Amino acid sequence: MIRHDRLRPDGLDLDGAEAPALAASLAPVVATPDELGQAWRDGSLHRPLLVSRNGKALGCPDAGTDLGSSLVALVAEAARHRPLGAGTLVSAGPVSNRGIDGGPGRPTAEGGAGYACLAEARAAEALTGGWVRTPYLAAGDRLRVEMKDVGGHSIFGAIEHDVV
Repeated sequence: MIRHDRLRPDGLDLDGAEAPALAASLAPVVATPDELGQAWRDGSLHRPLLVSRNGKALGCPDAGTDLGSSLVALVAEAARHRPLGAGTLVSAGPVSNRGIDGGPGRPTAEGGAGYACLAEARAAEALTGGWVRTPYLAAGDRLRVEMKDVGGHSIFGAIEHDVV
């Protein structure tokens, strides 16, 4: 649940009590920075994250744009606070791009990059329009997440979730 009184100016409540309960998925394939070629710049992967719900685009935000810190900096910061063993996964959080005004991004239907996170889409709607239009996932929904290289090939493999 995202509480309006706890939203940061960017519309996210990822520091709240609910944050540890957020679910995450890991793609079926991993790639090292050297395998990403020119898409890996300044310690971040710069490619669109393609997210669809029931075959309709939810978002295609660029993973390296508007990232608060590089992935390298996030790993370094995590290592300052706890030991990180081999195989440790460090998450940068949801992929998101701001609007041209610096505020929340816009849906793809309005010419924006859309969202890679339903909670963020709902928070942006509440902030910009005063009410939420995007429903949470329901039984029968299918969510697909994938990132492709410049040749159109899947980098990490697709994640597909069918809600039952």
